[in-house]
Amino acid sequence: RELDEVKFAAESADPMEKLFVWFGKVQMLLAAQTIASDALALDKETAAVLDVGCGNGFFCEVLHMMGFKNVTGSDYSPASIRLSTHVQMHFRKSEREWGTKYLVDNILWTRLAPASYDLIHDSGTLDSIAMTLAEQPAGPRGPFDPPPQGAPSPPEEPPHDLPKGDQPHLFQGEGASGYLRNVARLLKPQGVLLMRSCNHSA
Repeated sequence: RELDEVKFAAESADPMEKLFVWFGKVQMLLAAQTIASDALALDKETAAVLDVGCGNGFFCEVLHMMGFKNVTGSDYSPASIRLSTHVQMHFRKSEREWGTKYLVDNILWTRLAPASYDLIHDSGTLDSIAMTLAEQPAGPRGPFDPPPQGAPSPPEEPPHDLPKGDQPHLFQGEGASGYLRNVARLLKPQGVLLMRSCNHSA
């Protein structure tokens, strides 16, 4: 879907017009309002927010418009990060203006620094990971099984012109188990994971 949006964005004067949003824009705005709510009491000036699987970056830019000054969007797809950067241009008055950072990062092999984020937002990334488990020699594994012995090879390095994390790859298991371990490691003490899921049976 992101590849189709890259083509659309390149041909459109306003890529915001038809950008795809997982679960719809109403749900996206409700999530943004939750992050900005008094219940979470996040300081917009200093709170570090990570959007895992940021896709086209729309949600990150909404947080930017709401006043959050330390937002990071990560995605394993270089095409998504390129699109996010293009979308970002429509929210900026200056290249030096504060705003969102976009990084190529696979949450199962994250290179982001531990204990760095006050809040991590996920809109469908865990769903995608849990539904695409690799087959093992002993048969399929459940989404919350412990990691297998020996980690597989890390993903390919992103193109040199795209930013990435500066830490060594951290693999803590495949599927939902590896996702949850890495998310927990990235959160600060008392940090919050805000997740939206379409898989109501999990």
